[in-house]
Amino acid sequence: MKMLHTIARISVFCLSMVLFYPEAKSESCFKSICEFTLVVTNSRSMSFKHDAGHVYDVELQQNGTLSLATNRFHLKVPNTLSPDMVHTADGTKARNIILVNDRFPGPTLEIMEGSEIAVKVINQLQFEGISIHWHGIHLLNNVWMDGVPYLTQCPILPRQSFMYRFRANPGTHFYHSHNELQRLDGLFGGLIVHRQDELGLMPYFTAVLGDWFPVPSTDLQILNPFAFQPGSATGYFNSGTLMGVSVDGVPVTVFEFWSGLINGRGRKDNNTAPLTVFTAEQGNTHRMHIVSAAGDFAYRVSIDEHALTVIETDGHRVEAVKNFESVIIYPGERYVVEFQANREPGTRYWIRARSLRRGQAGQYPMLDGIIWEMKAILQYGNKSTNNQDPVSKRMNCTAQTPCNVLNCPWPEYRKDYFPHEKCMNVAALRANASRVTRQQHVKQNNNTEVDEEIFLNMAFSVGASINRRRNIMPSAPLYQDPSSWALKPCEGKYGLSCSHIINLQPNKTVQLVLTGNIFSGFLAHHNLHIHGHSFHVLKIGYPIVDNMTGSIIKGNTDLGCHKENDTDCIHPFWINPPDLNFDNPPLKDTIAIPARGYVVLRFVTNNPGFWLFHCHTATHNFEGMSLIFNISFDHHPPLPSGFPTCGNFAFSQDDFKKSEKNETKENKSGNCDGKDSKKDGSDDDDDDLSLVETLSKVAASCSAITVFLQLIFLVLLLKIVCRALPKVANTNTENNKL
Repeated sequence: MKMLHTIARISVFCLSMVLFYPEAKSESCFKSICEFTLVVTNSRSMSFKHDAGHVYDVELQQNGTLSLATNRFHLKVPNTLSPDMVHTADGTKARNIILVNDRFPGPTLEIMEGSEIAVKVINQLQFEGISIHWHGIHLLNNVWMDGVPYLTQCPILPRQSFMYRFRANPGTHFYHSHNELQRLDGLFGGLIVHRQDELGLMPYFTAVLGDWFPVPSTDLQILNPFAFQPGSATGYFNSGTLMGVSVDGVPVTVFEFWSGLINGRGRKDNNTAPLTVFTAEQGNTHRMHIVSAAGDFAYRVSIDEHALTVIETDGHRVEAVKNFESVIIYPGERYVVEFQANREPGTRYWIRARSLRRGQAGQYPMLDGIIWEMKAILQYGNKSTNNQDPVSKRMNCTAQTPCNVLNCPWPEYRKDYFPHEKCMNVAALRANASRVTRQQHVKQNNNTEVDEEIFLNMAFSVGASINRRRNIMPSAPLYQDPSSWALKPCEGKYGLSCSHIINLQPNKTVQLVLTGNIFSGFLAHHNLHIHGHSFHVLKIGYPIVDNMTGSIIKGNTDLGCHKENDTDCIHPFWINPPDLNFDNPPLKDTIAIPARGYVVLRFVTNNPGFWLFHCHTATHNFEGMSLIFNISFDHHPPLPSGFPTCGNFAFSQDDFKKSEKNETKENKSGNCDGKDSKKDGSDDDDDDLSLVETLSKVAASCSAITVFLQLIFLVLLLKIVCRALPKVANTNTENNKL
């Protein structure tokens, strides 16, 4: 009976996918063992592959249609074009992108909790190595599948493949490249692990957010002025006074916003490029899985004229909280929200993902009204019945119906501009106790029940760093021989670039206190992500702010430091220990840290391995804001058989001499066939000819024999020709007589 019930739910689910989400680019499997293949290739945005031998440029017309464009090579173009096969991005100029199974971004993989998942990743890129990180998957005793290049595996080189295999823990996750900034080129996709009792429960769709720039990520890496090898910052980076700031005056990112994409589609400056359209059925409750695969920008996500109910964050269920106008989501975070589809058939509404920018640093606290956002469309009923842009408006925030916003990195919105927008931080959520598994259990009785407390400060005093250590990743995975690692030990020092590794003992409760440069320095909100684990969020501490403008006056006063002995406050301490929440605190794996504030987290070191902990802002991670937790080294799981290795190679002088000596032995006889003509028992070491003399004799001998053979061949050829000439003459005579 239970099996029939499960089959029925799967059937309903599949039918809903066909009826309501025909555009859903997902690959689904609901078996106990699921196998997928992801083929990673290069391509171009705004191009169309007409057939195997012809690819054409695509232009966006003012009416929103797409057409093929001529160029200096294609002087004529076909009249046929399939718009769904064009990766339009934001509709502006073409650039190099990365496809997964010919999709941009990659397909969303949908599976059942507890399933064994095997994913064969085939790298068909022309130049770059890749790796795939399964963001949110715990990989218990399976660290080697975590997909961090030079830490848990070697990069997958072009024309090579790698089979990942793991057990799926439930929730909304995603996969993405962990190699450099490839995430910005489209190498990512959703990963939905359905719970057994929720499959087919209601219609849903997945919105994957991404930043978009008109140049490939490699250009941004080279231009980055804060990289280990600084670039010129041409075109896409802002200096201090020109940086965009949020309502509290904190810079949102060093990048100048270009555009953003939802499921690979967006618009630049309100052009008419096609957008992603999700359909809704009137009268039903729908779920929206929101995944931020963005590089640097945080977004405030909303649906015009629809209230949101939050039910999940980072793959973990929470007690439902209703009536949110929007949810702020940082890179690496995921949320699941529900909404009532209570509008008329045929109507359309904007789905907005608006960046946190509200002004410019040089003009703050004045706000300039410039909006950086991306959009998708919610369509009631068949989307073919209405192709017009929505005319909907954002929810009107009033004293009677305030706009509630989840996950603000500031304590409250400024009263002079946004008096009716109210904040709720994620620490105020409550975990759904029935969904907390044993592996996620944490001691929660009081503040003293921790085995270790670690303070980590995110700052830029020596570049993007944690505790003034700019992390240098190893040159080869840490399961290999230590001689291949090329680690640069920190040696107890700070204010430098080094290989930042923290050793942790097994099955201990660790309390992390993450600070956002509380005492001084550049302002920034950071979003930290831990691999292989989830943590309980026990407290978020905010800075002291102006009551009217919300601008930061000074850092949170719960923490202090001895500046006379610790000028950079690497070792802070509690002045006012905060009250921590032990009433089912929410579980997450990615958390936003307020500028000049802190968060308190707890997790259990129950998953041995080398696990990366880093800022999920792509440029900050690339610049060195990361470290490695080495958890229970003696209990690391064994390597899978045949696991690939990599590293440096040096051809030693001794080996080089041996190779030359072997070559000499093979040819020392002077025979062209390389056979030794010496009598048995002769000793090569007694030969007093130098290597050069020996090679000269061999060459001379071979040359003489070659010349002799050529002469014999010529003589024989002339003899044959001479014998044939009379016959040719006689034949000619007979022909003449005729």
